[in-house]
Amino acid sequence: MYYTLENKNMKIVFTNFGASIVRWVINGKNIILTHSKEEYYLSCPSYCGNTIGPISNRVSNGCYYYKSKLYNLDKNENNITTLHSGKDGYSCKKFNLKYLKNTSICFFINTNNVDLDVVYTLDEFQLKVEYIVNAKELVPISLTNHTYFNLDNSGTINNHYLKVYSNKYLELDSNNCATGSFKELNVSNKINNNIYDYGFIFDSRELKPLVSLKANNIKLDIESTMDNIQVYTGDYLGNSLSKFKNREGVALEPQKYPNAVNKENFPNVFIEGKNKDVIIYKISLED
Repeated sequence: MYYTLENKNMKIVFTNFGASIVRWVINGKNIILTHSKEEYYLSCPSYCGNTIGPISNRVSNGCYYYKSKLYNLDKNENNITTLHSGKDGYSCKKFNLKYLKNTSICFFINTNNVDLDVVYTLDEFQLKVEYIVNAKELVPISLTNHTYFNLDNSGTINNHYLKVYSNKYLELDSNNCATGSFKELNVSNKINNNIYDYGFIFDSRELKPLVSLKANNIKLDIESTMDNIQVYTGDYLGNSLSKFKNREGVALEPQKYPNAVNKENFPNVFIEGKNKDVIIYKISLED
C-alpha cells in the first residue's frame, strides 16, 4: 500500500513492501527511480528503494562463524555469496504500518530475534530515516536504504557531480566481497563513465557528512551515523523488472562495513538489545 508525506517543498511516497521509498518529487520532478508496479518492491533484483537488512551488502561464501558456530545464509548471488540477506532480507518482506502522522511514518516488522521500526520524517527539504532495532539475542545488524537517485530526471547519472567525504574504500575479491584490506580513491568529480561499486569507510559512528550529489540546480547531501557508504552507479540496472537502463540511477547506501561478519579487523556489527542508526538526506536548490 502507498503512503505519502508532503510539505510545501517535497512530496515523498512510500510503500510497506520492503518499507521502501517509491517517489520523491521536488518542483514537480521525481528525483529517484520508481518501479512501474508496487509488487516489484518485493521481488526486483535492483532493490530499488528498499530497506535492506538484517545484513546489507555481500557476505562471502554465504556464511559466517560466530563463537565457533556456523551460520549459513541464502546464497542468492551465483550460488556463492549472499547479497542483501537473500530471500530472508527485509527487502522481501511486507512491513506493518505502526503510524502515519503529518510529517512522519513508521513501518515495523518483528522476526524471531529482531524487532525493527523504520521511521521516515519529513522536515522542510530534509528526510530523516531512523532504524530502531531491538535485538532479542546477539545478531549482526547492518541496515541501509537502496534508493537510486537521478536528480535531473534524465536517462543517465553520468552528468551528475559526486563527492565522497572519504578517500578510503574497501578492497574487493573476485566475488565483490570485502577482503579486509583498504585502498585509496578520491571521488570529487563528474561521474561521467566512471564505474563505482565501492564501500567508502569512515572513522566514527557519529552523525557526519558522507557524500554529496549534484545535477543542474539540485544538490543532495547525505549524513549518517553509519561508518561506510556503498556507492553504486547502477551498471546492472538493465536487469530490473521495471526495465530501468544501466546507469539510470546511482545508489548511495549508508551502512556498516560490508562482510564484517567475516572480518575480525572490521568494526563490530553484532548487537543485542536496543540500537538506533540514522540517515539524513538534505536537498538544496542552487542557482
